[in-house]
Amino acid sequence: MIIRKAFFFPFILVLLLSGCASGRKTGEEIVNEIKEGNIHLTLNEKKGSFSLFYLSDPQTMRYVPLFNSVEPPASYTSISVDKKITKLGEKNFKARLVSIGGYPAFLFDSSAVTVTQTFIPVKTANSPVINGVMITYTVRNNTEKNYSIGLRISIDTELGEGRGKTPFYIDNNDVTGETLIEKDSLHMSWVSRNDTVSLMGSIINPLDDSQKKADYIHFANWRRLYTSSWQLRYSQGRSFGGDSAVCYFYEPSILESGGSFIYTIFLSAEDDARWYNIVQPYISEPVTAAVEQTAPVTQIPVDNVFRFNIRDIEQSAVIQAQLTGENSDVLVLMKLQDILNQFINGEIDLSEQDIIDIENAVNRHR
Repeated sequence: MIIRKAFFFPFILVLLLSGCASGRKTGEEIVNEIKEGNIHLTLNEKKGSFSLFYLSDPQTMRYVPLFNSVEPPASYTSISVDKKITKLGEKNFKARLVSIGGYPAFLFDSSAVTVTQTFIPVKTANSPVINGVMITYTVRNNTEKNYSIGLRISIDTELGEGRGKTPFYIDNNDVTGETLIEKDSLHMSWVSRNDTVSLMGSIINPLDDSQKKADYIHFANWRRLYTSSWQLRYSQGRSFGGDSAVCYFYEPSILESGGSFIYTIFLSAEDDARWYNIVQPYISEPVTAAVEQTAPVTQIPVDNVFRFNIRDIEQSAVIQAQLTGENSDVLVLMKLQDILNQFINGEIDLSEQDIIDIENAVNRHR
């Protein structure tokens, strides 16, 4: 049953971060590409993976990968739900390319939890232009059951590989063998570099050092990490064997019904200052329209009925809360109130099920 009002549909636009951003189809794969400053980020919806490139030569516009881009699945994120471990992008956690808070994101939805992986452009203190990304994972429990949730983020590094090269540097100290950094460490960042470019990863969140840190960060041989389902037995000083990787471990903890966990890492070019600044997105409407065709975020209105997704509203509020410091529950309620106001003013139509969904959401967040 449709509750009729005059129709108005406020699109949640797919906001891109640069006029150079584009979306294209390659076979059956949808790939979103974003170029901003010195960074080229590619998002592969089919695999739920991403690659990061750096502009090494502005004259020839040559971009070089900051980690393994030939085999994107070699870098991946795994989630542990009640000790059942699944790679994001694979069965039960298929990826969907969306926009959250105006930023590109992957949405991984399952029957138990919803995971969003949002990419926000950043620049380090000494860089005049964008030179990295902040990657935020939000895990939301949409059920009435509590779950034990953990996250593992693995990056197949390669810049420090090869004869005579140092695989990693941690706060300018050489790392030539297997190393484990625990969450009470005072280290701020790690670096993988060659003679041309460098990749710097955060150990703490430079914007909010009170946010949950990785329980430990493991630097080890890529295959050893890849073949371990979760925790790898630490072998201090063991050789990387010419194939290095870094892995962030957030050990499982209880995520209560309706709750969220937020995990954030930064990847950028190296900067001695080891600090990051949020950069607001540049909105380009012509590009936005092109990408909406390949990566729609909202459901399209049918028969003049306003369609919306409660989960999208909740996830958007969580990301906004992290960026602004506001209360996510309050933000959800404000967004729902706005929808109800539009309905009352005759600007949109809501179905009976829409009203029920809003009522249930209000009860969860008030």
